Amino acid sequence: LPEGQFVFVSGEVIRPGQILFTNGLTASQAVTLAGGPSALAWLSRAFIIRNGEQISVNLKRIRDGKSSEIMMQPGDELYIKKSAF
Repeated sequence: LPEGQFVFVSGEVIRPGQILFTNGLTASQAVTLAGGPSALAWLSRAFIIRNGEQISVNLKRIRDGKSSEIMMQPGDELYIKKSAF
């Protein structure tokens, strides 16, 4: 693995910023490494920006065991929206 590969977590997390990419890193793990979701996080409306494409990620369904985990790739940005409520 080349040095300096990161993923980015932004939006409604405790510590937004870059996280060192490791093989097998999942979207849920990336959120945990960013300090976890904030109280205003809309976990069902998260998304990954990968190569200019937006990929929907329902972290609530993943957490509840109802959807498969999403694997992160170097350079991905995981964004968690602010809840509308």
